[in-house]
Amino acid sequence: MLQALCAHTELARVRTAVARLADYDWSEPDHAVVFGAIRNVAELRATMTRDTLILLATRAGFPDLELEGYFVPRDVGTVEAAVDALLTSGK
Repeated sequence: MLQALCAHTELARVRTAVARLADYDWSEPDHAVVFGAIRNVAELRATMTRDTLILLATRAGFPDLELEGYFVPRDVGTVEAAVDALLTSGK
């Protein structure tokens, strides 16, 4: 899910996904940090980059998170499908 958001460049779709996940309870603390960074970037109407994610995670107090994996090229499908799968799986 987070990879799909990091890889996606259409801001409107990212903002819609972020809004749908606003109340989601992330089971992994690093996932919550990454989602918070994505939400901040979406609110600023910017595009998520490695440098932006690293900067925001560091500012949030998590400078040692392994973040490169969120930007590894993979077929992650659509953002909408990833959100649907996450919300229907329960975690």
